[in-house]
Amino acid sequence: MFRSRVLRRVGRRGGRRLATVAVGVSGGVDSSVAALLLKRQGHDVVGVHMSNWDHAEEGTDGECAEREREDARRVCERLGIGFHAVSFVREYWSDVFEPFVAGIARGATLNPDVACNRHIKFDRFTAHALALGADWAATGHYARVAHSEAGGGGLPTAP
Repeated sequence: MFRSRVLRRVGRRGGRRLATVAVGVSGGVDSSVAALLLKRQGHDVVGVHMSNWDHAEEGTDGECAEREREDARRVCERLGIGFHAVSFVREYWSDVFEPFVAGIARGATLNPDVACNRHIKFDRFTAHALALGADWAATGHYARVAHSEAGGGGLPTAP
């Protein structure tokens, strides 16, 4: 259903096959610019907004999260791209938050953003985007990509 309504394969432009790209959108500048640049390159782009925290369960009002989701939806509307929302609340809790709290209890100094990137953004989000029919997943995060002679790519690590 989602694939047929929002994600569609696009043809070739100048002999080059254009991709369907799912962009993780927050409503902020970085993800909005990433979506815009991909669209300007001729790719079929859809915005995917991730919810990673259940404010109702925690007893907080969630007004900020709802405003962020609505900002992301409006950006997608303005750019003329599809919008899809997905919840990774359970995954965030088990893969990021619980290990963070356990680490703090052991006296470790952890950064939950690293675990979020590894488990949510670059694993669950990417798998979700591909399952929806996207060829690629993108975010507004910046990265230096190293290309191998064999044509593959990856993210270089710090020395």
